[in-house]
Amino acid sequence: MKIISCNYIKVVTRLVFLFPAFIFTMPAFSGSGSAIIPHLNARDSGGDNRVNCYISISNISNKTVSVAVTFYNAAGLIAGDSDDSPSAGHISASFDFSNYDDTHTDKSVTFDLAAHKTVQINLKSDSNGSYTTLRGYGTISWSASDVNGVALISHVNIDDFWRNSTKQSRGNYTVEVNNSLPF
Repeated sequence: MKIISCNYIKVVTRLVFLFPAFIFTMPAFSGSGSAIIPHLNARDSGGDNRVNCYISISNISNKTVSVAVTFYNAAGLIAGDSDDSPSAGHISASFDFSNYDDTHTDKSVTFDLAAHKTVQINLKSDSNGSYTTLRGYGTISWSASDVNGVALISHVNIDDFWRNSTKQSRGNYTVEVNNSLPF
């Protein structure tokens, strides 16, 4: 039988009493995350020939998070419409969000997304507007002062419709964001 020295017991006892104080005095950590949207495609060739792009973003956390989405065209320039309206322009949004803003020069759109809610960002090109094709990629980033771990999950749906006087075609495909894993 081995005898434990009194000094060892004193040190362990002090650490046990200090440990709860250390835990409760730790500062709260801010959470954040980001993911790349590997492919975007929106086009309007006039008439019935168009490609629409829908980015769904869901908040899987229990807290509201601030989200920033940036779309880059094929030349690497930020795509935006600066109308500050979620229901108009080349970039619009639907479903559950608040504080929508697309007037930035360094990102395309920002908004707050409540816990367990989903927003859909719509990219539309306009043959009469500032561009007829938007092909490129994007980024989604989020931050929250009281979320640790992951908060968002996302995917892109691209709907391609083409018609002429003798035939029509429709294609639809999904682009995974972050391998369909939360970020």
